[in-house]
Amino acid sequence: MISIQVIGKTPHGQLLEMMTSFFSLLGKVTTGETAPDLACKNNEKPHFEIRWAQHPQQPSKDREPSATVCLFADSCQLDANPFQGWNPDNTIAIVNAENTSVLKQLCNACLRTIPCGLSAHDTLTLTSSTEDSLVVSLQRSLTTFEGATVDPMEIPIPMERFRGLSRYLLMAFCALGCLTGQIQPLMQFLSGQKQPSDPSTDE
Repeated sequence: MISIQVIGKTPHGQLLEMMTSFFSLLGKVTTGETAPDLACKNNEKPHFEIRWAQHPQQPSKDREPSATVCLFADSCQLDANPFQGWNPDNTIAIVNAENTSVLKQLCNACLRTIPCGLSAHDTLTLTSSTEDSLVVSLQRSLTTFEGATVDPMEIPIPMERFRGLSRYLLMAFCALGCLTGQIQPLMQFLSGQKQPSDPSTDE
């Protein structure tokens, strides 16, 4: 199971709906507090747990997922040592590069961090931005949940479908999509193209 926590002061309905729709294409999705089965049998689709939280929620030891992603949805501030005791080997944080206080805490916790911003130093940035479209650029290779490598690339996004999301949240969503390694379904989802019936059969 892969646990995705959207961290923010208030739930972002459009972002959560968008995440649920995309991850439903790739596997089983659980939202809220329902406890899913942890393991996926051979040839089963992966299981994603998506939830909103005001603060990062450390997984319980008896339900520890194979990976936990904390996506910081706004410029929230964290309590001291919020990640004390977290497993750095399976925790990934996606954060706005302008949120320097959270970036510092993530660095102190030695967690894998994916900063999204407008600098050449950020993992994801914008190559272009107009009223009608964005081009998100993955500037350095990412390692997926499965251990594969996603090479730098550009991801075009038509803004007509995503007016309610900030540029940062669109970059953060692209980071999540890249972590799955399912680039073709991600591109099709963002463009509004018809999805394949089973992404696992894509070449």
